[in-house]
Amino acid sequence: WAQALGNFDSKIALVGARVQAGGQRREAPWRDPLRLQAGQTLHVTLGWRALQPVLESYTVFVHLIGPDGQVWAQQDYTPMGGAFPTFLWIPKWIEGQQVADPSYRLRVPDEAPAGDYYLEVGLYGMTTIRRLPLFDQQGNLAGDRVVLGPVRVVRGEP
Repeated sequence: WAQALGNFDSKIALVGARVQAGGQRREAPWRDPLRLQAGQTLHVTLGWRALQPVLESYTVFVHLIGPDGQVWAQQDYTPMGGAFPTFLWIPKWIEGQQVADPSYRLRVPDEAPAGDYYLEVGLYGMTTIRRLPLFDQQGNLAGDRVVLGPVRVVRGEP
């Protein structure tokens, strides 16, 4: 992963994301929709890097947002399935070294309607439940989540 996808509160950078499902693979950010049938599972691997000492424990969220704006599938975990909380991260690892977190599986519900969805990722404080703000490369506030790319849910053959 060469370039950060997101800088969360100048503490943690999302440096990459890979998604696999139904024999397809995408690296974020992607534009061509990942085509899935309801009932299939998205396998998400996230790449992280601490930008400074992280003193609080944060939870990662991965959401599949539907055409209606609702969350249709989600996973919220401490990184590495709980085995590597953010307060243990060492800032500025050896150059080029990053943490790959393959912990996330989102099953598209059987009842999910056909349509265009998107996959988003962010962090929130474990004790505050507040999302960390996201900053762009110029240091401007850019929301509180990174959109990885579009997902198209279809009925029948993807």
